[in-house]
This record gives sequence, structure tokens and C-alpha cells, in this order.
Amino acid sequence: MGSHRSVRAGSGRSGWRRVVIAGISVGVGYATIGVVGLASGSTSPTPSVYSAIAPVTVLGRSLAAHSSTDVTVAGVGSVPSNATSVQLSVTALSGTTTSSMYVYATGDTQPTSANVRWTTGEVVTIPVTVAVGTSGKVRLTTDGGTVTIKVAVVGYFAPAPAPGGVGYVVQPSTDMAIASSGTVVASLDIPAGTYEVHATAEMFYEGDTGNDEVLCHLTSPENQTFGYSATEIGTTIQVETMPLVGFVTTSGGTLTIYCLDSSSTADAVDITLGALKVGSATGDVAGG
Repeated sequence: MGSHRSVRAGSGRSGWRRVVIAGISVGVGYATIGVVGLASGSTSPTPSVYSAIAPVTVLGRSLAAHSSTDVTVAGVGSVPSNATSVQLSVTALSGTTTSSMYVYATGDTQPTSANVRWTTGEVVTIPVTVAVGTSGKVRLTTDGGTVTIKVAVVGYFAPAPAPGGVGYVVQPSTDMAIASSGTVVASLDIPAGTYEVHATAEMFYEGDTGNDEVLCHLTSPENQTFGYSATEIGTTIQVETMPLVGFVTTSGGTLTIYCLDSSSTADAVDITLGALKVGSATGDVAGG
């Protein structure tokens, strides 16, 4: 998930100088998230994330000899409109002669080597990873003979969002008093889905003597409580970080960190809140 670090100077709260460095990284190894790297078939240096999906059929018909057909692959079904490359499953059948076909980005020059080859009457299924071209399309160009072609998108590469970019909500560090009746110290709106939530709430002790207990928990959009944590701070330990981790299944809404203070002598200083959608490559949704 993300990282959120504070650099402080001076002793005591009035002498603090806080520099916040916030960075979010795209998670890999979760469900359908595969790798972070360059989109296969793309010359763009933009890092991309690969997502496998249930097959989305985009073509199924007979193609004439020496013909070119443009097929829309981005923005169709579960393929996002910003996909940079797609992984296709291409099936050729009922070819009237031994022949081949070129699959490439619409708007690009036809490659010199064919992607799909077949013999007369043969049924072949070939995986092809190709960059997405003009208007979210790829082009199929056949050689001799007529053939029936079926094409399904089975995966795609899309840009990995940068911190503060698409797929992220990044909020500044905060500094607020925690009420004994309870205070929402951070909130984050999330769309429908199942999330792995990571959060921290850093507490600073304001009192002159004694100790204070602070309780924090995560609250789902359905007002379910999870990720509970408690800590005692005071003159000896003036700053304490409370990690909150859990899973939430939601129909969408506001995720919050809710804290309460037994004697109202604590402040929430640095807060991070991030939710990674499980089983999706949509990236992190994060705030702090």
C-alpha cells in the first residue's frame, strides 16, 4: 500500500516542523494483478499493470481474402478505455486455403511477420498480445483465402496510476483534537467492491502529566467496525502509531478511521488510510 512518513524538528508540539512525504505503490500479487512493467507491444515508457479477465468476445465472423478489419477492444465489456495493450485469444477456422493473418494496432504499419497461421480447414487458437491503436482498436489483415475468425480479449495492460493520479485519493496529513465522545480523523470514499484496508493513526499526547488511552477503529460504509486498535500514551511515550488492518466488503460509500480519547488530551497527528480492491487491478485507493 502506501507509505506516509513525517520528519519532525524540535521538542514539544509548538516546536514541530512537519514535512510529509506521501507515496503510494501499486500492489502486485493480488488476485488478477500480474506484473508492473511496460505494456507488451507498446513503445510507451509508461508503467502498466496487467489484468486477466473473463473472455470478452469482440469479433466472430468470416473475413475475405486480403482484407483489413478494425476491431474495438478498449472500452468494451470489462476492458477499460485507457488500456494500452490487450491479450487476445484468436481462433481461425474454416480457412479455404493455407494462409495467415496479421494482428496489430490500428494506425500502425502492418508488421512483416504474421501473428496467426493455419492450414486448409484447420482450427487454431493463438494468444496474441498487441498494442491498442487509434480509437481503441486493433486491425486484422488477412492473406489469401476466406476464413472465419473469432477474437476474445482475455487480459489487458492499463497505466499504473501515479500518486495523486487516476485511481487515487490523497489527502494531506492532519492534526486534530480527539474528543472523548469520538472523532472521525480520516475518511475515504470507495466504490463497490471487496477491499484490503491498511491504515495508521499517529497519536500525540498533549497533557502535562499522567497517561491517556486512545481507541481507534475502521468503520465500513455500512457502519461495521473492524481493524480495532488501542494504545496508552503519556509523559513517557508521547507519540504512538496505531496500525489498523482489515477487510471490508461494501456496496460503496465512505470508509472512516474513528477515534475516541478517554480524557481529551490527545491529537491525531499523521493519518494514512488506503484501500486496495481485491481481485482487481484498479490500483490503490488511498488517503491520509
